[in-house]
Amino acid sequence: MPNNRNVNTRKNGEIDFKLVEELGVIETYQTGWTKEANIVSWNGGTPKIDIRDWDPEHERMSKGITLHLVEAKRLVETLAARFSEDDWKLSEEEALESTSAEETDVSIKTRQSKVSSNKSNKKA
Repeated sequence: MPNNRNVNTRKNGEIDFKLVEELGVIETYQTGWTKEANIVSWNGGTPKIDIRDWDPEHERMSKGITLHLVEAKRLVETLAARFSEDDWKLSEEEALESTSAEETDVSIKTRQSKVSSNKSNKKA
């Protein structure tokens, strides 16, 4: 739950925030901290979609990312274009293994492409 103060003190001054809406918990850590997606207003500004780790009392937080609505929509579109419907059905462990294998394949193909390109340029 959001705290009553909605103020976080940092070395460089106070950062005011208002937790407008809790969208969901992405991950819960053994420490009690959670990675969350929320709508947050920072320093009285326009509320934005915010992804970061929070302590259980929502008094302290880690560095995170804030997105305007249009940016969040583009992120969703980008992820949907990258991952097939079947990818979303995999278990977390299977998804990590699949992603690692795909990243390795992409990395190898990229290196092979660069090598082929360099050989072609040297012949010309």
